[in-house]
Amino acid sequence: MVHINVVYALSHVEALPRGTRRHIINWDEWGPTGTRFMKSPPHSYTWTGYVFGCKFVSLVTLPKAAAGRQSQTLEMWDFNQLATRRAATLGFKRENIRRVYDATVVKDRVFVKTIRTSLPYSVTTRPLPPPRSPEEPTFTDVMCSEDNLLLVDSVHRHLRILTF
Repeated sequence: MVHINVVYALSHVEALPRGTRRHIINWDEWGPTGTRFMKSPPHSYTWTGYVFGCKFVSLVTLPKAAAGRQSQTLEMWDFNQLATRRAATLGFKRENIRRVYDATVVKDRVFVKTIRTSLPYSVTTRPLPPPRSPEEPTFTDVMCSEDNLLLVDSVHRHLRILTF
């Protein structure tokens, strides 16, 4: 999965003189700090709404716990650079938010050389409460919009909307 800070990438295009028809912008100028290569977190292959703007949501289902119920955790991956810088400047910390600044190193024969990317991001995690009864759904997918997360149980056709 590749995340690209489009504003950062386009700033290189906008800096070109008017009328420029063709120009090569070297990877070293925009790629290492303006992108993040990573293994794809779990996401829906049925529902396409797991990305909105700079946010990506995933639903992690762990094996059944001792009580026989599955444990589920929502993860929201946020690549909003303004919010990331603001949180760092203000020293904003919460135990369920992890900020990632370390570089990702990709060694793959697809590339001529080793690729390093370091676009900062945060991951917010929230455990979902387990179903209170066997009739209550275990969600299979999650989608997001500007200010909602939508939990979907496609087997039993249940939907839960979380608003923030």
